[in-house]
Amino acid sequence: MNLTVRELEAVAWAANGMTNDDIAQKMGITRGTATDHLKNASGKIGASGRTNLVYLVYKQLRDEAENDRNDCSG
Repeated sequence: MNLTVRELEAVAWAANGMTNDDIAQKMGITRGTATDHLKNASGKIGASGRTNLVYLVYKQLRDEAENDRNDCSG
């Protein structure tokens, strides 16, 4: 996945229902930076909104984990 750690962290907080203001407070950043992290993540993944972003990140992480398990099992 091409997301930075901070982008992924912002998406994780969004997945928990947090607003951009809440995300900013949790991450110790400004609201604008939190918004930028989510916008950048959406652009990288091709998401069409917050809910779609959370879904696509979850799906991609799940698929990567499944591929890793398959690679380890031979």
